[in-house]
Amino acid sequence: MQRHEMIEAMRSLGLKGMAGAFDEAVTTGLQRKRTTHEILADLLRAEAAIVMPPRSAIA
Repeated sequence: MQRHEMIEAMRSLGLKGMAGAFDEAVTTGLQRKRTTHEILADLLRAEAAIVMPPRSAIA
């Protein structure tokens, strides 16, 4: 699957945080020789930041 197809798939699944962070997470991950697991964790954190606002914003 090509990069643009992956980003489009994420968007169509409603994973806007992951789609937005994809290029940076993958580029940085490759430069730092991170594992696939670590890159995926970065993408999940980006998605969680969109879905679940910080606790201070909830008060």
